[in-house]
Amino acid sequence: PQWDLRCTGKKNRYTWCAAVTKNGNDSFFNSLLRVDAKDCGAGQLLELPPGLFASEPVFVPTPGSDAEDDGVILDVIYNANTGCSELWVMDASQIDRVIAKAFLDHHIPHQFHGCYVAGLE
Repeated sequence: PQWDLRCTGKKNRYTWCAAVTKNGNDSFFNSLLRVDAKDCGAGQLLELPPGLFASEPVFVPTPGSDAEDDGVILDVIYNANTGCSELWVMDASQIDRVIAKAFLDHHIPHQFHGCYVAGLE
């Protein structure tokens, strides 16, 4: 799962994670989920099309914003239909709103771990 890392060590409201849903494409993470802890764990679900599989999402906050879900979710999606990966950018406050996709001509090893930093010192 991923959360706004600015909330690490504090109570946080939102969590984003890869999920498995029973949609006929359920052999691996076939969906992304946004969980709202304040609303009894209610969630928003983004089910991926057949043959597409999610990796761990990364939350990137909007610079200058303090809102816990003001930003984007980045996720490397593996497309088993093409054998290539895609980078999806979604609205963190509405996970099913895909803002952009970048299509790669190769795959990125699935579940490759990484994180976002604002800059290097």
